[in-house]
Amino acid sequence: MNRRIFLTELRQAVRNKRTAAVLLIGIAISIVHVFHNIAPNIGIWHDMALNPKTEQQYPYHLFNEWMCGNTYNLEGFLYFMIFPLLAVFPYSSSFYEDKEKGYIRQIYIRTQRTVYLKAKFGAVFLTGGMVIVLPLLINFMICAALLPALYPQNLAGTFIGASVLWYRLYEIHPVWYVLLFLMADFLFAGLVACLPLFFSFYSDKKYVILLMPFLTHIFIYAVCMMSGIPGAVKYAPAYLIFAGSGCPSGWWLSGYLVIYFLLGGAAYWKIGNTEDIF
Repeated sequence: MNRRIFLTELRQAVRNKRTAAVLLIGIAISIVHVFHNIAPNIGIWHDMALNPKTEQQYPYHLFNEWMCGNTYNLEGFLYFMIFPLLAVFPYSSSFYEDKEKGYIRQIYIRTQRTVYLKAKFGAVFLTGGMVIVLPLLINFMICAALLPALYPQNLAGTFIGASVLWYRLYEIHPVWYVLLFLMADFLFAGLVACLPLFFSFYSDKKYVILLMPFLTHIFIYAVCMMSGIPGAVKYAPAYLIFAGSGCPSGWWLSGYLVIYFLLGGAAYWKIGNTEDIF
């Protein structure tokens, strides 16, 4: 990949108003979570930790109370329901816009298609992952400053049991568990952000292209909810990459990542290399 073209694309992706707007929305949700769920209860929780009423009482802690620590906080659920919108908004329409404005013709005259296509994919992927993970990381750090980082205990109430991926890591090294999920969130969000690159070949409506990942996300969630199969909703992306829910299957996680890469990466690459834009 031509480094100069990639850095130009990345600079345009990061230094634009849409990226700033999405980051502000994500950070706002993460801070609202702190004021809504953490701040009002800090005194009570600290008193519980210092003066337990029974031997079975376990203090509330960081790994169960941050925004991704449980699935019953409104902000975390909302965030993972709308994350495809947040991931695609900053830069995913740029490939479509380059074609509409004729800019892509100038690029193809000056350099190889493969260089531009790789640079575009890389910039969109990194930006999509960044705008999703950065607010989560900020929320985790704020909660870490307010809550004790105690080792999780299943008896204290958690969805992370022997039926989910990395459950032993959650019990022994919970920080690594959180980091693994943040990495999974980054990969997932980055690939979701790349889906409009593929959809741009089949629609001339920009907002249709941007909405398709979100509509797919909601459709999968709705199918899982209405299937009548107990626990099926955990296989929807909204819960599959939610640390507090726990990933029930590494195969399902890998499957989603592979499918999204085949569409937003491989198919985009193949069609982009053969598309007649002159």
